[in-house]
Amino acid sequence: MGSDSDTDKKSLKIFPRKGEAASLVRATVEITREDLKKLRERVLSKLPDTRKDLHLSTFVLTYAYIATCMVRSRGGNGDRDVAFGFTIDSWPLLNPPVPENYFGNCNTITGEFTKARDFLDGNGFVFGVQKVSNLVKQVKEKGVLEGIETKLSFLLNPGGGYAAKYLQVITVAGSPGFGVYGSDFGWGKPVKLLIVSIDKNEAVSLAESRDGSRRVEVGLALQKHEMEKFSSLFLADVEK
Repeated sequence: MGSDSDTDKKSLKIFPRKGEAASLVRATVEITREDLKKLRERVLSKLPDTRKDLHLSTFVLTYAYIATCMVRSRGGNGDRDVAFGFTIDSWPLLNPPVPENYFGNCNTITGEFTKARDFLDGNGFVFGVQKVSNLVKQVKEKGVLEGIETKLSFLLNPGGGYAAKYLQVITVAGSPGFGVYGSDFGWGKPVKLLIVSIDKNEAVSLAESRDGSRRVEVGLALQKHEMEKFSSLFLADVEK
């Protein structure tokens, strides 16, 4: 519990919206297994000596690639801050474990700040993979409670997070591992997944493909000019 002197620092205010829904364009793109193979090969060709140190999962490759395309789509000043991060399901990672009869969420977050310029050059994707891979490895090696006392500052820091005017935030909603298209609550399996919150918090949504082909479905909500640029960038260099 906090002391009385901490009371005035607490707030239940909703995070301010970073954009108006009416000015955003939604799209869903897919990354195939062949695309992921090419992305993985690109990273390994650039970093052959760190093969064993990289966590090159579907999540890491997809998130790093989408984040790179989004930063490049916005363009602008390379000195602007970029925050990227994701939610971690802490349920299987806690010791002692969560009781089996616990009902509710058991999540924490991890993330990092960097500069847009790090994504803008020819090695931007490889840079992104290294950063996301390191975040995943930190959780696996040090546990989800490591640094827990400062994790919320990733979002709430007065000099960063959602309070920063010129910050680009790229977070993740969902995961290809959730199996959402296999859910059936009595109405049949979902036809289309849309996570409505991504037009408010600058997140991208991730899910497995509905047809079971192991593709990754990515949901986006960007300004129109950014979406046009994203469309021209997305997988263009992968297809070469």
